[in-house]
Amino acid sequence: MGSGTRQAELWGPSAKLWAEKLEEAGLQLSEWLIDRVYSGNGAHILDAGCGSGGALAIAAARGATVTGTDVAQEMLEICKQRIPNGNFQVADTESLPFADHSFDGVMAQNSLQFTESPVRALQELARVAKPDAKIGIVCFGDTAHSDFATVGAAVRKLFTTPPTFEGPFSLSPPTKLHKAISDAGLSVLEMEDIEVSRTYESFEDFWYSQSGTGATRFSVRELGEDLVKSTMAAALIQFTNADNNITLTNRFHAVIARGNG
Repeated sequence: MGSGTRQAELWGPSAKLWAEKLEEAGLQLSEWLIDRVYSGNGAHILDAGCGSGGALAIAAARGATVTGTDVAQEMLEICKQRIPNGNFQVADTESLPFADHSFDGVMAQNSLQFTESPVRALQELARVAKPDAKIGIVCFGDTAHSDFATVGAAVRKLFTTPPTFEGPFSLSPPTKLHKAISDAGLSVLEMEDIEVSRTYESFEDFWYSQSGTGATRFSVRELGEDLVKSTMAAALIQFTNADNNITLTNRFHAVIARGNG
């Protein structure tokens, strides 16, 4: 599965932690997407890179028929528990196991940036979408407006040879995402920058949550937990108040597109 295998190894073991501690922060983005890609009346929605299924749970509660793909089987097991009537399959977004024009709406929330070829992934999203279906995409926006990017940059400097992939910010700034959308033959219908803030009670609360992300797991594997943990702690001082609460605000870029075929 190429990049899928690599990402599954990073995200799968932390699926339960992701569902319990991290998923909730992105549900504001999920609501924005579902408001636009779900047309009602039980329409069939695909979430490519669905993680533990938070967005699809919202869609299903609104009456949608839902299908989700992810590279980590552990994530999909949580999805199946949450949405017993959903359809869930292990798959790379670059090679979706569905027929052409299968879905009434398609979305990829904070997953496209982890694909080996975003253009190919976008072409697949357009292929499986019905001709008039909307395709919703969310990625990190400009790193200048992402506090997490500041923390990530501090860790990235620790690598003697920097990773060849950019991870969460591989499609930032938004001009990168828009170029990929254009190169894939899609047209943008709507876009919006959305800021999401989260406060952690302490550094230990932050570290426990952050250890559930693929980027942190990769850094710990390559550099050791103590070094990554101390580097993040130093980078977070500027976001910490007198009560040791840490507040991080990140800007995400949300797009609604449609295939031109």
